[in-house]
Amino acid sequence: MLTNSFANLNLTDMETCYKLFWRDIVQGLTLAEKRFGFEPKVTLKVAHLPRIRIYGVGISCYGRTYAEGKK
Repeated sequence: MLTNSFANLNLTDMETCYKLFWRDIVQGLTLAEKRFGFEPKVTLKVAHLPRIRIYGVGISCYGRTYAEGKK
């Protein structure tokens, strides 16, 4: 909720989603984190870049059945 308010975003599950970035965007960031603050930090830094917009896109996941090899 705080990251959404600081970055003017509308993400529902920032900590658990997949993130996909262009290589040049990530290489231009300075990242250093010793704890679990990586997700909000990288989201805020990318959201504040000019002409970059972050979107939440839903995905579907169907687990394997026991017949397909589920353990």
